[in-house]
Amino acid sequence: MSAFFSHLESFAEVVSAAGNERVDLGDADNVWFVKSGKLDVFFGFPEPDHRAPRPNHFLRMEAGSLIFGLEPAASGPNPLLTGVGTNGGSLIKLSRRQLTQMSAEPDWAGEIARRLDDWLTAVANALFSEPTPKNHHQLGGEQQQNFAADDVVVCADAPRWVRFPKGSARPFNHDGVDAVDGSRFFPLSGGAWLQTDCESEAEILATERLLAEPDWEQHLDRYHDNVLAWLHRNYRAKREAEHRRWNQKALNEERMVDATWARFSGVTGADAAQVVPAEVRGDGMLAVCALVTDAANIKLNTEAFAGMKGSPTLAQVSRRSGFRYRQVVLAGEWWREENGPLLGIDAESKRPIALLPRRGARYDAVDPVSGRRWRVSDKNIATISPTAFMFYRPLPARALNFFDLVAHVRFGILGEWVTLLAMAVAIALLGLTVPMGIGMVFDIIIPQSQPISLVVVAAGLVIAGLAKAAMSLVRGLALLRLEGKIGPSLQAAVWDRILSLPVPFFRDYSSGDLIKRAMGFMQIQRSLSGPAITTLINGVFSVFYLAQLFLISPRLGWVALGLVVLALVPLTLSLVKVRLERDANQIEGRLTGLLLQLIGGVSKLRVSGSEARAFSAWAESFVALRRLTYRSGLIEALVRTWNGINMQLSTIVLFIFMMMLQEDQAGLSVGAFIAFSAAFSLFLGAALQLSDTAVMMFSLLPVYERTKPILEAIPETADEGLVEPGELSGSIEVGHLTFRYQPEGRAILDDLSFTIKPNEFVALVGPSGSGKSTLLRMLLGFEKPESGAVYYDGKELAGLDLQEVRRQIGIVLQTSQLVPGSIYHNIIGSLPLSEKDAWEAAAMAGIDQDIRDMPMGMHTEVSEGGGTLSGGQVQRLMIARALANKPRVLFFDEATSALDNKTQAIVTASLDRLKVTRVVIAHRLSTIVNADRIFVLKDGSLVESGNYEALMAQGGIFHKLARRQIT
Repeated sequence: MSAFFSHLESFAEVVSAAGNERVDLGDADNVWFVKSGKLDVFFGFPEPDHRAPRPNHFLRMEAGSLIFGLEPAASGPNPLLTGVGTNGGSLIKLSRRQLTQMSAEPDWAGEIARRLDDWLTAVANALFSEPTPKNHHQLGGEQQQNFAADDVVVCADAPRWVRFPKGSARPFNHDGVDAVDGSRFFPLSGGAWLQTDCESEAEILATERLLAEPDWEQHLDRYHDNVLAWLHRNYRAKREAEHRRWNQKALNEERMVDATWARFSGVTGADAAQVVPAEVRGDGMLAVCALVTDAANIKLNTEAFAGMKGSPTLAQVSRRSGFRYRQVVLAGEWWREENGPLLGIDAESKRPIALLPRRGARYDAVDPVSGRRWRVSDKNIATISPTAFMFYRPLPARALNFFDLVAHVRFGILGEWVTLLAMAVAIALLGLTVPMGIGMVFDIIIPQSQPISLVVVAAGLVIAGLAKAAMSLVRGLALLRLEGKIGPSLQAAVWDRILSLPVPFFRDYSSGDLIKRAMGFMQIQRSLSGPAITTLINGVFSVFYLAQLFLISPRLGWVALGLVVLALVPLTLSLVKVRLERDANQIEGRLTGLLLQLIGGVSKLRVSGSEARAFSAWAESFVALRRLTYRSGLIEALVRTWNGINMQLSTIVLFIFMMMLQEDQAGLSVGAFIAFSAAFSLFLGAALQLSDTAVMMFSLLPVYERTKPILEAIPETADEGLVEPGELSGSIEVGHLTFRYQPEGRAILDDLSFTIKPNEFVALVGPSGSGKSTLLRMLLGFEKPESGAVYYDGKELAGLDLQEVRRQIGIVLQTSQLVPGSIYHNIIGSLPLSEKDAWEAAAMAGIDQDIRDMPMGMHTEVSEGGGTLSGGQVQRLMIARALANKPRVLFFDEATSALDNKTQAIVTASLDRLKVTRVVIAHRLSTIVNADRIFVLKDGSLVESGNYEALMAQGGIFHKLARRQIT
């Protein structure tokens, strides 16, 4: 037991705080020190119907902590505060007068100040869960600071007491709380912050300095009055949120019934204002999105916005509903073309409107808020902003198969399919006129010498030919429209799915192999939506020619059918071709991956003199690929050669059977036989075209098989029950985390547990293979644990929207690289940030001067990987990218290994000024001397924890690692 607690026990009362005992903390004349165990503090407010107050957890204090009694003012809220300890817990109770006396003694003032700081930090973190604004100013040491109007003031280090002799500031969520001016000191710590009312001058004291002031208790009591007011505000907000949830639930059920009746009315063609889902009526953005997504066959997740304050943004709607969008320019006479449903902007009101396509190549504009609906024309086009947003329909977030792809692309193409089928039937029927016309000419017109009839038949055949050509043109246009609709929709959906797949999926495939697999979807789409469709349809409707054959001569009809069946026998060779294509595709995927690696490592190959080995590795796979390609091409050539000579062979056989029929006196007339030959040629030609198409389609089977892993993998966004994380505070907890890469392999992380407080700087160190990088992947949600969990702000990561969590995290990994483009775009990425934001991030990363020295400054172009920049410059750009969005959490994996000491100091100072949680993996231990805590990992377990000085004093694993670098 410490000397401090021994001294307390010499005159104070020891109170039991076991798990079944409650301690009344509503007496401001007393304080308590937690001697052993832990104490959970609860609060409650009297209910209107005189029911017992419901306990609400406030905070937990560890052993050694100081707890103040909180007694409400006569006119303020009247909470009931109680403490509940753990088994074996105990407290030391003393009066405020005794505490004041001890604070005046030099031997104990520092101990009391430290515990008072812990109390202030715990209270602030419990009260203020809302994140601090990204643009804020840090309090420095104990000196005066000047602030402009509306500056946000925070304190990331130990608590500081601040007052404003000149000007004033208001605490965050200051309802019912007096402004902080020159009359009182206010403690800033944890999640608390102040916002200045005008230009202000701040006086700053540490807690130990404040305890030397004679009126320090008055400042603390005023703060405690604020704490009680904030507790009441939080309690009231929680109760109101509960009431809103219950009211929203009842409202949703009522709207569900309304929406059901609206669907019934929509059967007869309700206008846009009526078909807006009832649950989103009144919200401009949601209502417009409902119209556009309905027209695009996209599911809108309206439940995700139940109870949401204000109207959501388009980005929020798209993220929570799982679809992507992009901004487009409405150029030319766009309303006369087919561009799909769009979300537009009303030029006058700036409200979102729906731009919905209608038949006849026209658009209707709908404003569901005002209920207006009008046809877009050149007379009113100026009322619509020239920019709009196009939505992209995603694939279902589950394991998929080929029929799911068909179901995805079939939306919106019914008209084209009807046109294709109708034209195919018409062309096939018109094709029957040629055999019929030839038969009439040779059997009737020529024997009877009817020149006029010959002219009529010839004219009819010409008209039929022209009609057939026109219908072929219509069919071709319909086919182009079909490709135009299917292609972009499928490609966007496939790439959206790839971007949504979990990170472990990509571990199994090289970049080149994955590209080949992804492009397989495009290959299948182009093959099936092009001439293959026409050939398949023509092949099906060639049955009309077969019917004509049987009508002319049933016996010869069977012969013709047999000849066509024999013509298709070589298709069996396609089964062998499929096997060869499957092997070839596997090798081609590996070869593409190898090529990308070799191209990316050309400089390393030259340095090591490994060009010959690289060429040999490539040639081995390439030769194997060419061998399989040759054998596959040989089979295809055999099939095509057979198809080429089959027409002549079949005609010879047909003539032989005709001669046999003539000998049996069952022959055909000349005209009938010529008609039969013409119909047979058309039937056989369609069958042979179908054979060629079948060969091509068989070769697509291996391509589809290679795309199946992408279809069968489950996207990260598959769970619709994921919770929005809100704005992160930076609190991270790892609880009993165990992970293995292989089910039977060793545990990379073994029952790992720790907690990181908001704004804390934590370093992860340990020998190679200790699990540091794996732990970072777990914190990012890249891997799923075997047991245990990761928590952000007390919420399990597995139940949160991972994309929303990652958007608030800045990451610099060992493998991070620049992308081709300007330095500006490398820093901001896809974020909606300005050049000023990019310069601010560059300054924090210590690379702003380097950029100014470049020829085009921020717009200097860099190559992939940053080949023209030094390793330190690349790392600093990566750090600038991570800082650009002012994240709540920063993860660095050996992110400063290439920096010199001066630049390292600049980056460290910039990060120290940020109010963010930092988790740093470092092998260069000099970069983590100032870390609040250092976690030492070994074999996936946490073996040591503490700051730099404490761990060096222990003489353990960290001490050995540090000694190696020092010596």
